[in-house]
Amino acid sequence: MDVVEDICTIDDLRRDPRSVLHKLRASRRPMLITVDGRPEALLLSKDLLPSKQLALQAACELAGACAT
Repeated sequence: MDVVEDICTIDDLRRDPRSVLHKLRASRRPMLITVDGRPEALLLSKDLLPSKQLALQAACELAGACAT
Protein backbone atom coordinates (compact mmCIF):
# COMPACT_ATOMS: atom_id res chain seq x y z
CA MET A 1 0.00 0.00 0.00
CA ASP A 2 1.38 3.42 -1.00
CA VAL A 3 0.70 5.75 1.93
CA VAL A 4 0.50 8.86 -0.25
CA GLU A 5 -1.51 7.43 -3.13
CA ASP A 6 -3.73 4.83 -1.47
CA ILE A 7 -5.11 6.78 1.50
CA CYS A 8 -7.96 9.28 1.37
CA THR A 9 -9.73 11.10 4.18
CA ILE A 10 -13.48 11.04 4.52
CA ASP A 11 -13.39 14.82 4.06
CA ASP A 12 -11.63 14.41 0.69
CA LEU A 13 -14.28 11.90 -0.33
CA ARG A 14 -17.11 14.26 0.69
CA ARG A 15 -15.51 17.29 -0.95
CA ASP A 16 -14.64 15.74 -4.33
CA PRO A 17 -15.99 12.20 -4.79
CA ARG A 18 -15.41 12.22 -8.57
CA SER A 19 -11.72 12.92 -8.10
CA VAL A 20 -11.37 10.16 -5.52
CA LEU A 21 -13.14 7.68 -7.79
CA HIS A 22 -11.00 8.73 -10.76
CA LYS A 23 -7.86 8.18 -8.69
CA LEU A 24 -9.18 4.79 -7.54
CA ARG A 25 -9.85 3.64 -11.11
CA ALA A 26 -6.53 4.97 -12.40
CA SER A 27 -4.44 3.31 -9.68
CA ARG A 28 -6.28 -0.04 -9.90
CA ARG A 29 -5.50 -0.51 -6.20
CA PRO A 30 -7.73 -0.42 -3.11
CA MET A 31 -7.96 2.90 -1.28
CA LEU A 32 -8.04 3.27 2.49
CA ILE A 33 -10.57 5.80 3.81
CA THR A 34 -9.67 7.42 7.12
CA VAL A 35 -11.81 9.24 9.68
CA ASP A 36 -10.02 11.40 12.23
CA GLY A 37 -6.72 9.87 11.12
CA ARG A 38 -7.81 6.29 11.74
CA PRO A 39 -8.58 3.66 9.08
CA GLU A 40 -12.33 3.13 8.69
CA ALA A 41 -13.02 1.59 5.30
CA LEU A 42 -11.45 0.10 2.23
CA LEU A 43 -12.74 1.29 -1.13
CA LEU A 44 -12.37 -1.09 -4.08
CA SER A 45 -12.99 -0.42 -7.74
CA LYS A 46 -15.54 -2.79 -9.27
CA ASP A 47 -12.72 -3.92 -11.57
CA LEU A 48 -10.95 -5.44 -8.56
CA LEU A 49 -13.91 -7.47 -7.33
CA PRO A 50 -13.16 -10.52 -9.51
CA SER A 51 -9.75 -10.64 -7.87
CA LYS A 52 -10.76 -12.02 -4.50
CA GLN A 53 -7.13 -12.58 -3.57
CA LEU A 54 -6.33 -8.88 -4.03
CA ALA A 55 -9.36 -7.86 -1.98
CA LEU A 56 -8.42 -10.26 0.81
CA GLN A 57 -4.80 -9.10 0.80
CA ALA A 58 -5.90 -5.44 0.99
CA ALA A 59 -8.22 -6.18 3.92
CA CYS A 60 -5.49 -8.14 5.63
CA GLU A 61 -3.00 -5.28 5.21
CA LEU A 62 -5.56 -2.83 6.56
CA ALA A 63 -6.02 -4.97 9.63
CA GLY A 64 -2.26 -5.21 10.06
CA ALA A 65 -2.41 -8.98 10.04
CA CYS A 66 -0.25 -9.69 6.98
CA ALA A 67 3.34 -9.13 5.99
CA THR A 68 3.56 -6.97 2.88
